[in-house]
Amino acid sequence: MSMNNLVDSYRANAELHGKFSLVGDARKTNHAYDELLKILKALISTRTDRLLFSLYEDNDLFVQLWAAAHTLELEERRAIDKLQEIAELELDAPLVSMCARYTIKGWNEGELRVRRSDQ
Repeated sequence: MSMNNLVDSYRANAELHGKFSLVGDARKTNHAYDELLKILKALISTRTDRLLFSLYEDNDLFVQLWAAAHTLELEERRAIDKLQEIAELELDAPLVSMCARYTIKGWNEGELRVRRSDQ
């Protein structure tokens, strides 16, 4: 799969994860999450995960959220700024805003690492 196809697939699964989260379809939400992680691992293993920064301005807030969460280890300040921006949309997008706040909290507590320390 080409790098653009990987990013396109990542984007599609991030969007699906958000869509199915909003309607409460746990099976489809979990499937989208599993696919998202497979694609992320492929991006990391090919050292092309920086391409996720291109999704920071996507039209879908869940895509922005996932991209920011998965780039915390690459550029922490930039990712935190994006997550904070999403977190501040509390009234307009309560679920994605809450997810952004909990992502920041988890990161600050030392969780959410997806890359090995030798990468």
